[in-house]
Amino acid sequence: TEAMLGELSRRLAANPQDADGWAMLGRSYLMLGRHAEAVQALEKLSALRPGDAQALVDLADAKAMVAGRNLRGEPEALITRALQADPRNLKALALAGTLAFERGEWLVAVKHW
Repeated sequence: TEAMLGELSRRLAANPQDADGWAMLGRSYLMLGRHAEAVQALEKLSALRPGDAQALVDLADAKAMVAGRNLRGEPEALITRALQADPRNLKALALAGTLAFERGEWLVAVKHW
């Protein structure tokens, strides 16, 4: 896994416009729990694809994990943007539901979930 990530990182250094590569790298780091590195890759992806709901919500997830699992603030704004781009994005709906639940907004949470 580490060798594959290293190879992908080198490939992206040579071709920084490869949005699919940034998506793969960012999501790989997320799955490995390497959240700070995921943020860096997913920020590059979001810059290349600013309206991509999945990129936005993955970035929100990574930023929330870096902030101690806190979805408020910038992650919440990213989730809102993701839902505007794709109101049916499952991860965005799940995270929006979690935010509403944390606020005690039960009906809103259920609506998202």
